[in-house]
Amino acid sequence: MDDLSLPPVFDFCSFPTEKQQAVRLEFAATEGDASTVVHVVCKTKKKDDGGTTRIEETRSSGGLERLVSQVHSLKLKRTAKMSIVVLETREEWKEKIVFALRKLFFLLSDLPIVHLEVGAIHWSVYSELRMDFYSTFKNIQELVFLPDHIHEVGDHHVHRDDYYRDLLFEWLPRVKGSLRCLRVFTFLKVDRDLEEALNKCQKLKTLTIGKLYAYRDHPEFLMIQHLDLDGQGLAYSSDEIHLVRRVRPIFPATRVFRVVRHSVEMLKALLQTIIVAGGVFELYSDLYQISHLRHIVGDTLEMEVVEEHPDEEGAYVEMRGRNERFRTTINFYNHRHKRYIQ
Repeated sequence: MDDLSLPPVFDFCSFPTEKQQAVRLEFAATEGDASTVVHVVCKTKKKDDGGTTRIEETRSSGGLERLVSQVHSLKLKRTAKMSIVVLETREEWKEKIVFALRKLFFLLSDLPIVHLEVGAIHWSVYSELRMDFYSTFKNIQELVFLPDHIHEVGDHHVHRDDYYRDLLFEWLPRVKGSLRCLRVFTFLKVDRDLEEALNKCQKLKTLTIGKLYAYRDHPEFLMIQHLDLDGQGLAYSSDEIHLVRRVRPIFPATRVFRVVRHSVEMLKALLQTIIVAGGVFELYSDLYQISHLRHIVGDTLEMEVVEEHPDEEGAYVEMRGRNERFRTTINFYNHRHKRYIQ
């Protein structure tokens, strides 16, 4: 995994721009106090005199009035990865947080950040800042909507999820010429409206779907080459099974898949779909032990070990499965294996 990333970690099918800095701004209430603080964590990649890469981490906390000076002192670069998370839930602090972020965005307007993560429990903060986000982060190449809390399947908050959907639909036309990776960890409705919005993004190649709350109308996403399905450790839904069983007509250009924090049933349904499709595919998964894979694929694939990596962190075995009848080859990788967009 990328040591620069702050939890959660997103590297799959990113573009190979060097991320020299990863900055997380976390707005949170203080215990036993009536104030709100901003926790600023910055990880910077540096090389020592011997050429060895190391990670230098700085942490600081302060009031909202110090936000701009805290971030300014970091001397952000264009390739910095910015994560903005609003955990403060008290309504009386929303206006102050909005004011502090507006001042910060004015500072960042001359520094087009290309990696952005946004997430909130107090999601209405983004309603006040929509136009500020659009004008400040207009050259975004990687946009991530972070999960704001753990959902139970079938227990999504429709109003909030629809708000994120509206925000996404407003933002996409403004970044359609630059966006290359879209990662949505809030509940997502996959339908014709989403198809229309994503197909207008000429450079978009990677899509992450966290959890579905609806799948409708058999959409077709023509541009997506890398599909990332992250179940976030929750039970799968019937809509998710339906989507993976139709993954080839929905994502006709996709040959690279990643399935993590999902049940075996989801992985099995995906494999059953792509095996009969024919062609060469790549699959990244956290269900990676040889015994697991052989149990999942049964006799539908002839499995072989390609290469062992016993000395690496998160040691794994690279495998390949073939089905001669359908002329299908699937290369299996550990989900920690990095893959970048060409």
